[in-house]
Amino acid sequence: MTLTTSGGYFLGFLTVIPQLFSAHRQYAALLSSLTEVSVVDCSRNNMVVGKSELEIEPHHINIGPEHFAVGINDGVWFYRWRPMGSNGEVSGGSMFHLVCKRDYTGTVKKVVMNDNWAAALSDG
Repeated sequence: MTLTTSGGYFLGFLTVIPQLFSAHRQYAALLSSLTEVSVVDCSRNNMVVGKSELEIEPHHINIGPEHFAVGINDGVWFYRWRPMGSNGEVSGGSMFHLVCKRDYTGTVKKVVMNDNWAAALSDG
C-alpha cells in the first residue's frame, strides 16, 4: 500500500501474507488471517465448518480426515476439526480444539495424516 500525505510525504507499506492451505476430500483448511485457520466444505458452497485461533503464525498447514496440523520450525500443533463420532456431515460454526503439540528433532516441512497416524517430513 502506498499513500501520500497533505504534508508532501510519500509512504509505502509492504506486507507478505502467505497463502497456506491444504485439502482433504471436499474439505479445505486455509489460513484466514495470520493466526486463524478456517475449515470450509467446498461441496457446500464453501460453507465454513469452523475456525480456530492459533498460538503461532504457521509456515505450513495440513489437513486429514479428523485433524489439521499447523507448524513452524520444529513444532507442530494438532487440532481436531471433526467432532468425535462424526462419520458423516459436519455442521457449520464449530470451534476446534488443540489436541497436542509435538516438537521434532529437525525443521518440519510437511505433515500428512490418516485416521490414526501422523507422519512428519523433517530435515535431517
